[in-house]
Amino acid sequence: RERPYALESYTAVHMGVIFGILTLVTGSIWARTSWGVWWSWGERQLVLFLVLFLFYSAYFMLRFSIEEGPRRANTSAVYALFGVALIPVSFMAIRLAEGLIHPVVFKRDGPDMEGSMFLTFCVCLVAMLTLAGALYLIELSGKRADASLRELRERLA
Repeated sequence: RERPYALESYTAVHMGVIFGILTLVTGSIWARTSWGVWWSWGERQLVLFLVLFLFYSAYFMLRFSIEEGPRRANTSAVYALFGVALIPVSFMAIRLAEGLIHPVVFKRDGPDMEGSMFLTFCVCLVAMLTLAGALYLIELSGKRADASLRELRERLA
């Protein structure tokens, strides 16, 4: 509800949407080379990710349709919380779906992959999380500077 948290939430959703676009584009390219089609509407995982992506994209329409202030911050926060609740729901729905495209790699017994493949996965995971964190912090500092500049202009006007 407070302004700094609203800005952090907005930045996090913005980064999530950017990574979601990258996932959809690169996933479609991979699907074309592997399956011969760009998109398969019959696969629940793809459609569920698209729905989650569209839900997060709608956050921006909601946010910018309300005037800046506490009402915008409260409404955006509630919407973002629903989006966070959808993440584990979509994960479980994909795990429980019939006829999975991809095998389940992480099982209760541990990862179902060779040691070198798991090491590569871990290195790539750390690299992507570091990249996402760095981009988040850069964008957040830019948005904070923009907000400070806007306040300064209002005070001087």
